[in-house]
Order: sequence, then structure tokens, then C-alpha cells
Amino acid sequence: MDRHDADSWLEACQDEQLSLRETHTYTSVNINEVGSQNVIGCHWVFAIKTSADGSIECYKARIIVKGFSQVYQVDYDETFAPVVKWDSICILLALAARYNLEVHQMDVKTVFLNSDLDHAIYMELPLGSADYGSKGVVWKLEKSLYSLKQASRSWYQKAKDEFGCLGFTCCDEDHSVFIHNGWGQKFCIIALYVDDLLDQKKGKLKLIPIRFQPLLPLAFIFHTLTLQKLMPAIINPESEALCMQCWALALILHMQWVHSVNIQPTLAWTTSLW
Repeated sequence: MDRHDADSWLEACQDEQLSLRETHTYTSVNINEVGSQNVIGCHWVFAIKTSADGSIECYKARIIVKGFSQVYQVDYDETFAPVVKWDSICILLALAARYNLEVHQMDVKTVFLNSDLDHAIYMELPLGSADYGSKGVVWKLEKSLYSLKQASRSWYQKAKDEFGCLGFTCCDEDHSVFIHNGWGQKFCIIALYVDDLLDQKKGKLKLIPIRFQPLLPLAFIFHTLTLQKLMPAIINPESEALCMQCWALALILHMQWVHSVNIQPTLAWTTSLW
């Protein structure tokens, strides 16, 4: 690497490999143990994550499996994984306005490394790994990786099982909404959208940060822009309704776009598009 930010990219690669080792994502095996099993390729993917103001937040490097080379009923079976419905999110935000609930949004770091696999999957050695260059060695995946066809489903099943162990029940109308109502006047509702969790609760409960450590040892990352800073503008406690106009105004103020140049729309407001 000869870029000016080469050190940042190198650190991102080291963090990715450290995450794989800490979560016991793979074991190194001899190619002779694989037999006639399919060996999947992999490659690195790099991305720069920016914050709301456009500044660089972090450098991300991920080892991505070439999932297109997986064989159905050999490397995987079912792939469907439910996500929370938009209607459910609107209802939960309205409930937060009505009952003055505490709301958080959380993102799970390296989410797929928390889920187990129910198929024997072998992968070629990624470039730069400790085993790279070793002859006759491949990785046997113990945990899911990005771009595996069953990755999302494995993670959802893992999260659902762990929520059940913590006392949550799955909503019949939306299988990505989990409810815990075992503390009298205190309760907790979690909406799951792949690696994003919308958590709202009544009372100062410490359930999420503490009791989730066995499930998510790499911890949560809180998004403060979307919910903590702009939540009062999304929901109106008096009318108990979502207010997208207030949201837009709050976003303009937060991004300091108040003095931006106004542009007239090219079509009249009364123009029919149908």
C-alpha cells in the first residue's frame, strides 16, 4: 500500500482478522480432510464509512465469501430471513411518543460472526492471513461470513434463540419484533433489521448492555444522529403522531443547511404525475 492512508487500511485489515480469531470463525484444516467437498473462494472488500457531516468515521475491511459458488443442498438449504416491517417501526415510534419510552438504535459489529453454521463449509485462505501461503491448508468455517447465502438466516435464528433465553417472546404479526414484559410496569421491545436493533423500553433497564454480552461479545455501537439527537422531532408527544416535517427541519438545522440556496421545482405543485 502506497496511499497516504495506508496505515488506516492496514489497521482495518488487522481488526478484521482479529475479529475472526476472537469469535473462532474458522479452523485451519488439511486439504485432504475436505475430500470431495466444495471449497469456496474469498476476497477482501474495502470501504470508507463517513459520518453525517461527510468526515471519515472509520475504515472498514471485510473478508467476503464468494457465495455464488455455493451448491444448493450441499453448502446451504434455506436462505430466507425476516426483517422488521416498516409499519411495525411506525407503530413502535408512536408507542414511544404515547408512553414516553426510552428509545435507542444499536448496530451489531461484525454481525454474522455471531451466528453458527449447520453445514460443513470450506474456504480458500484469504490474502494476508496467518495461514496464507501454506500448502494444502484451507479454512473450515465454524461461523458465518459475509456473502454466504445462509448468513442472514443463521444470524436471525441465533438472535431469536438468544432473545428467547433472555425471556423475550416473538410477535406473531412481525417475527422480527421481540417483547419482554416480565418486570411489572417495566418492559422492553426490540425490533430487528439484520444487524440494526431498535430498542425501546420503559424504566432504566440495563438488560441490553449487560445480559447480551454472551450473544454479542463485540458490543453494540450506538447511532446518536438518527435517534438520540433527532428523535424529539420525529414523534410529537402531544398528538402522538409521527411528524416528518419536523424531522426534515431538525435535519436541516443539524446539518447547518439553513442558509442553503432554495431551488424552485421544475414542475408546478398541481401537476399530476398519473
